[in-house]
Amino acid sequence: MDAAAPFSRAPDGRLVVDAVDVGEIVEQLEGRSAVVISELAVRAVARAQGERVIDAGDVDADDVLALLAAEGWWCRARSSHDVERIGRAGFPTERRVAGGGVRDDGFLKDALDSGVGAIEHHDETERANAERIAAVFGGSWPDAAPPPDAALDSFAGCAGLLAAVLRATDPLAIDAPWPLVAAPTSATAAWTLALSDAEPQATSLAGLGAVRTLTDFELHGDAARGDWLAIPVADALRPPRVNASQVLPQRVLVRGALWRFLPPARWPGVESNEA
Repeated sequence: MDAAAPFSRAPDGRLVVDAVDVGEIVEQLEGRSAVVISELAVRAVARAQGERVIDAGDVDADDVLALLAAEGWWCRARSSHDVERIGRAGFPTERRVAGGGVRDDGFLKDALDSGVGAIEHHDETERANAERIAAVFGGSWPDAAPPPDAALDSFAGCAGLLAAVLRATDPLAIDAPWPLVAAPTSATAAWTLALSDAEPQATSLAGLGAVRTLTDFELHGDAARGDWLAIPVADALRPPRVNASQVLPQRVLVRGALWRFLPPARWPGVESNEA
């Protein structure tokens, strides 16, 4: 599996990801966009890099965080909310790191109570404070040695944006309601419907991260209003968290021959307004 290209074509021209016909997903989207994440691509990247540390906040979907836990990665918590997510994702105590710019007593207490393998500190004063709190729990300073951090662009090729073409002019406009904060400047765009003999190429995706609703870009190849495109998303694992009342756009995790929609991430402490 090429981690840089999770989307591929079946012999009959259908667009597939991890052996799933993307048309199945499109049919369930009811015209809305979705970010499709490939489990095989995520695992391939994790295995290629070896053991690494990733911030919990850099992986928006708990399901994907669990994949990295299963691949032997470490995870850094920067808040009590992160501590909860890391435990839920299945990271063992010895591969949990408490870090970040703010390490107040409440956060450290939650981290130590849940279990943590290492606590990062800026100076001896911070270390002494953490040791004091650790003593309350009947333990000592967690002194595991974490591996290096994962590169920020590690998962650049592990997902794609499925989006409908809103007009058939040059440049095209696609339905992209999610602000893509690290879109590539060039990428291959593949059809999910309305196949073309020529392989379409997106040649100007610059500025894609600046817009919030519609995105213009140049596409080489035939396209018609209503066609769907799959465009690689550079910041695959970190789409912005949506408001508690907003259920779309969807995220889809494809695992082997199965797929399912992921629930939207909630801001800590914000109640859902969904029915």
